[in-house]
Amino acid sequence: MVMAQTLFKLLLERHPGAAVDVLAPAWAAPVLARMPEVRRAIDMPVGHGKLLLRERRRLGHALRAEGYDQAILLPGKGAEPALARVLALDAAEDLLAREARNRAMYDGRNGWFWREKRADFRRTALAVLAERRDSGPTIEYAAEYLFRGLDAHAEAIDALLTAWLATPEEDHRALARLEDEIAEGIRHMAWSEKMLVEGSAGLAQAAWQADAPKRTNKVSAVVLCGANFDRDRIAPIIGSMP
Repeated sequence: MVMAQTLFKLLLERHPGAAVDVLAPAWAAPVLARMPEVRRAIDMPVGHGKLLLRERRRLGHALRAEGYDQAILLPGKGAEPALARVLALDAAEDLLAREARNRAMYDGRNGWFWREKRADFRRTALAVLAERRDSGPTIEYAAEYLFRGLDAHAEAIDALLTAWLATPEEDHRALARLEDEIAEGIRHMAWSEKMLVEGSAGLAQAAWQADAPKRTNKVSAVVLCGANFDRDRIAPIIGSMP
């Protein structure tokens, strides 16, 4: 309780005039009474290790009636591992469902990120990858979390590469055919339209060309924008006429 006084002082420094009430066991009341930062000590009637849900509910309703703006929990030593397990479980459910949940404490892109537990969250993501190694969407989602949320770049890239190597050979051939069609779209824009475009625009042009039989006697258009290409990379594609 004495160590908590540092927090009380910091609260008043950041929020001058704030009223700080402390919910604590009865034995702490004399200590809190000597702290000028504390307005009131509230007796915590439920001791450690006791559930007493009805009493806790009654206390909760009484505190809500006070209209507090903020509640700060100072957990004991036993609460830290329990909270870490809850967050790891939440992260696993997030990755398995591919639905971003409350990532405040287990994603490095958020201000409340629990940096000391980064390794635990990393292990959780790797466990999900191992469990869903045959699910491409889950692998991509978990890899993105590893790369951007935990800065685990090597693990993220390794997961994507492993997934790629595990894909069926026919998928590789289909991707190769798609790359050829994109290259043809880029060449068409360069030689027929006198316009240099990047790969994404080449993809749009390739789709337009592939759909040509369905557009007989119809007016159609492909909207292209930007010129985000690398001259050194695009030159061999344009120069390799079929």
